Amino acid sequence: MIVYWITVLASCAYVGVRGGPSERLCVGAVAVASLVTVALVSPFARRFHSMEWGIFGVDICLLLVLTLIVCRSKRYWPLWATGFQVVALISNTAIFSAVSPRAYALAQGFWAYAILGSAIAGTWSRTSR
Repeated sequence: MIVYWITVLASCAYVGVRGGPSERLCVGAVAVASLVTVALVSPFARRFHSMEWGIFGVDICLLLVLTLIVCRSKRYWPLWATGFQVVALISNTAIFSAVSPRAYALAQGFWAYAILGSAIAGTWSRTSR
């Protein structure tokens, strides 16, 4: 968990200094979604043992923000970030199969790294010209 928050903070710092409006909106939305997710996750005894409806709602909101970025941007990286978020949204349904709660939890958190990586790659390609 500490590694994740360090990654979010480092991403916010880099994109905040070097990124454009789309990159900043993306990383900011991921940071806010992460904070809201922490607030909405079930108590530890029940965590990830059934559908996490709060996290599902946060994932839908993040998908809407990323879709807005795609519609307004002329760059390629928002498509990747939005695609990763679609996979994250689908991973919410993993609990309906025979996966362990730990696998469900890992599937939930994994895709945020890919979304942040997309924004960082977009920022890097923007500034490397």
